[in-house]
Amino acid sequence: MAKHRGDRDSSRRRSSRTIVRKSTGELEKFSRAKFRESLRQSGARPREVDVALEEVEENLRPEIPSEELYRIARRTLQRERRPVAARYSLKKALLALGPTGYPFERLVAGIFEAQGYSARTGLVLRGRCVSHELDVVARRHGEAVFAECKFHNQARFRSDVKTAMYVSARARDLEERGSSRSAFREFWLVTNTRFTSEARRFAECTGLRAVSWDEPEGDSLRDFVRRHGLHPVTCLTTLSKARRSELVSRDVVLCNELRKRPEALAGLGLSEAQIQRTMDELDGLAEIDAAEREREEGT
Repeated sequence: MAKHRGDRDSSRRRSSRTIVRKSTGELEKFSRAKFRESLRQSGARPREVDVALEEVEENLRPEIPSEELYRIARRTLQRERRPVAARYSLKKALLALGPTGYPFERLVAGIFEAQGYSARTGLVLRGRCVSHELDVVARRHGEAVFAECKFHNQARFRSDVKTAMYVSARARDLEERGSSRSAFREFWLVTNTRFTSEARRFAECTGLRAVSWDEPEGDSLRDFVRRHGLHPVTCLTTLSKARRSELVSRDVVLCNELRKRPEALAGLGLSEAQIQRTMDELDGLAEIDAAEREREEGT
């Protein structure tokens, strides 16, 4: 049912005064423009953005948890178009890649592969002082990039300066030994949440490339995943949480991998109709990703 203009105006006035409680416990003023942009970045069409935003604004109340706003928006998008809801849930999907950090390492390796590197996980390389097991080693054109991956299963957890210092020390030891078959070029520290301000300052000071959920702007984890279409299977709306976890346990981590291996769905005990629904969602995700890349290349 269409909402009256007066009702919409009332909802918008309320949104301008609403305070949101974030998962960290911090309070933040609700930003209509910021929320609209998050919906748009998920690949939602203008009408879908308007519908989801209207639903969110109708449910605003003082100190509403950000988690509740997310659920309302995702539910609305899922009703409109499932692949958009899947893209919108990226942050939650990354948190759901646990309990081990290995699936996240696989995703980070995929980011390098999408940029033309060959990438391997869990390699042991000799430094000047000791040996190091590296989460990801990526090589391209005779150069090597090493990456340490810090996975968290809750958004409130942050990687602190001790982590950055530890990784920086490992980078120095490897650089001094020249332990790679390729020339050492860069060391990345990648997390699916955020860094503390001290950790980021230390990384900048020491030349460590720190990549978090939303930083640095343009080359954040969120940007890399969306730019290269590397959505984890944990974002899918057509599979239960248990079945998504089962796929990850079977080393099927990314949606583009699952799209090429539909037989993995058959192993979950799904009916033909259920498999087709998931394949349709995967195809829809791929179509949105392709459209996003076309737009970026055209700008």
